[in-house]
Amino acid sequence: FTFIPQNPKAYYHLLLEMCVDHALATRHQDDMAANLISPPTKALLKECGVRWRLTSSWREIILMEVIKERYREAKVSVGFLLDFLQAKFYKDTDVHQWHISEVNMLGDVYGGLNHMIFDNINHDIKDLGNVSADYFRPMLEILDRVHQQEVYQRLNIELKPFFDDITDTVLTESFQKYREKDEEIQKVPYENETVPLSQMALYIVSEHAVMKKRFPKPLFGTVDVAGIVVEHNLRNFVPLMQNMANMDGRKLPTGDVFPLYQLCRELVSLFEEYAPSSSVHFNISTWFRPYVLKYLEDLDSSILGWVTAAIQQDKVLSVGAGHSSSASDLFAFFYDPLRWIRGLNWSNDYQRATFMSKLAKVFCKAVDLYAQYMESMFLEFMPSSVSAVTSKEAKSFSEQFASFTFRSESAEAKKASRFVFTPKMCVLMNNIEAVRQRLDELYRDMDVDEIVQILRDNEPAPEQTEEEPHQFEVVIVSAERLLPMDTNEKSDPYVVLSHDEKELFRTKTIYANINPRWNEVYETTLTKEITYLVCVYDAEKTQSNRLCGWQYLCIDPQEYEDYMPHDVWLDLAQIGRLLLRITMKGERDDVQFFFGKTFRSLKRKEADLSGMIVDAMIPSVQACLTERVLFSNFRSKASLLGFFNSSVSSAKVTKVSDEDCDNALGQLLDYLEDSLPVLYDYLTTEGMTMVITRLWREMLITIESLLVPPLSTEVSTRTPLTEIEMHVAFKIVEFIKLYLNGGDAGDGFPLKVLEIPKYKDLLTVRPIYDSSSEELMEEYNRSLSVPGRGRLNRQQSDFERRPAGAAAKRPGPGSMTPNPETVLRILRMRQGTAVEEFLTSAIETQSQARQARAKAKREQVLYQRQLMKDQEY
Repeated sequence: FTFIPQNPKAYYHLLLEMCVDHALATRHQDDMAANLISPPTKALLKECGVRWRLTSSWREIILMEVIKERYREAKVSVGFLLDFLQAKFYKDTDVHQWHISEVNMLGDVYGGLNHMIFDNINHDIKDLGNVSADYFRPMLEILDRVHQQEVYQRLNIELKPFFDDITDTVLTESFQKYREKDEEIQKVPYENETVPLSQMALYIVSEHAVMKKRFPKPLFGTVDVAGIVVEHNLRNFVPLMQNMANMDGRKLPTGDVFPLYQLCRELVSLFEEYAPSSSVHFNISTWFRPYVLKYLEDLDSSILGWVTAAIQQDKVLSVGAGHSSSASDLFAFFYDPLRWIRGLNWSNDYQRATFMSKLAKVFCKAVDLYAQYMESMFLEFMPSSVSAVTSKEAKSFSEQFASFTFRSESAEAKKASRFVFTPKMCVLMNNIEAVRQRLDELYRDMDVDEIVQILRDNEPAPEQTEEEPHQFEVVIVSAERLLPMDTNEKSDPYVVLSHDEKELFRTKTIYANINPRWNEVYETTLTKEITYLVCVYDAEKTQSNRLCGWQYLCIDPQEYEDYMPHDVWLDLAQIGRLLLRITMKGERDDVQFFFGKTFRSLKRKEADLSGMIVDAMIPSVQACLTERVLFSNFRSKASLLGFFNSSVSSAKVTKVSDEDCDNALGQLLDYLEDSLPVLYDYLTTEGMTMVITRLWREMLITIESLLVPPLSTEVSTRTPLTEIEMHVAFKIVEFIKLYLNGGDAGDGFPLKVLEIPKYKDLLTVRPIYDSSSEELMEEYNRSLSVPGRGRLNRQQSDFERRPAGAAAKRPGPGSMTPNPETVLRILRMRQGTAVEEFLTSAIETQSQARQARAKAKREQVLYQRQLMKDQEY
């Protein structure tokens, strides 16, 4: 007899639950899930199933259902459930042989298990601060196993709602944690808005690090827990940053803003990784750009502090070191801001380029200020006659900086009867050269060319604007070779600038000088091109002032849009030329402009300082190179020889020894011996060459003035030098050159430095010095047709090359050609109406030629400008 219950499946289900519960209660922790039911129990269950006519497939399915329920009741762990499912009790091919009801039943079990696991994940992930991917790994493996079953796949269950539920849960928990953190931060008093923002940004970064460590990969390949948390936190953080960006940036200290910026840079990378398509814009450039600009503005106010700190701690280095420590210390201040700007790693290339451009402006302003201080201290050494001829800017800095060092020594230098170099003067001049060289290194270090290219590629096209007023500064610097108006073959020149017959500006008068230097400034405002009349007058006390020369000056604002100083040489009508330095005030927001302007300013200051040194030395040098000093000794010899032998003229005294030259130049050599060693020891090679070249040129001009009168349309009352005097003059020229070259050792200044055009021009004087008026006129006409006239490659005069007492040989067509102006100056020492007429005609012709060249040049500029406009259209 076999007992078959009324509802076999229900009875079997109950019996199975009792067996499973007993097995769970008595099992060891290490027992495998596949061995949960003991063999006797399995035999009992099988016997009941067979006798009650329950299929084996149904019995296995109901076992899965019971285990699933025990998992739901938390009587078995997820690991146990996973082990149970891994012990698969059927083959996929067997399912096709099952009854349809059993297949559906198995699908329902898997479907229920799917829902249960998702519910558990959704529940457990609420404890976001304590769970991790490892915690959910068994559940994920169960789901993966379930989803691989064919019977489950037939259910077509949509998983997206489950993923969305988990995502919503993560968002809810993330919001709760974010709010708790915000409340915690707000409870603590803070100095400014950057403090809570920095703390919250740090929380977001650290929270991401924690979540990324716990959930390195998205759950199910879809639910990225770390990304969900970060995106949610960033969405809440963005409005706070926007509020800060709307605040007045000047109220927030830079020291607090930029630590926040560095944190936000980390947030940017997170935002780009997890929320690239988000509707929220994490625009760090917009938020922090005002603060970077404020930093650069504050940096601009630090310029004076940098410069004064560098100079106050200045140390003059050892002999031969060149510059002092301040030149290096100044640039040491630059590299911290440069590293800081680079450390921002600004994502917007155009904005980064504008930052670097503004930073370059700050650096260049600091260098300009430093150079002005160097110039002001340099002026303290100069004699009053030289230091008085300086720009207003240099004077003001000299007054500001009166408390700095070197003042006592400069006072002693001014008291000296002769100007002598001092080591510190050389160092000050070297400092300007040193900062120019370091500025060049900074140019390369800042990648200025790359910055310029970025700006050009991104800057919008300039808008067409109406003509605006421009401030102009016209510096009347100096003049050369003016027309001598007085009987002493000098002039007392001053300059008058006028427009429409109205005098606008007048310089002071420089007395007894045909090479005057004014350095006076006229300022005006222009909106369009204007033409001035520039006249140079000779001041007279007893009669009306006489015109030395004139020329038109055309200033077109379009030609000065680079805002750089332009040196303009005006060739005056008839004779001479005038140097003007014209600048349109303003600046371009262009890094190359700042560097270029500073480079040119430094080069000009170097030239100006070397010129001041030479200007200060000129009185002493000229006093040593007068006709009385150079020729008196030789004239005495000639007179004495003539007294004993009246048949011997002074012209026959041609033997001039080195000892004679040394005696004649004794005062000059003593002066140079006091000055030049300082140059060798302290001045750089470039600076030394600049000074010596200018000094040598002034010596040659002084000696030339002994040989020939200045250029004029009138015949001179001067008589030519005698042959012995000419010989002495050229012997002295070669003697000075040899001295500067270093004598026999040749270890002084190189010959290529000394053989300047003025030296070569001077050598052309001797061959034609004794020529007749007709020969000089012919020579003048010939010299006009020879290219490169006056450019010689000789080291001694023709007088030295010919036998003593021999007549001067006129240059042939293939020999050196004198300067046409030199020919006219010699011709002035010839008498006769024809000479004066020739002088007037030649000078007038040259004046007309200069006017024609100036007009042609102007027309060419206008043509090029019109051509550029046509190309733009």
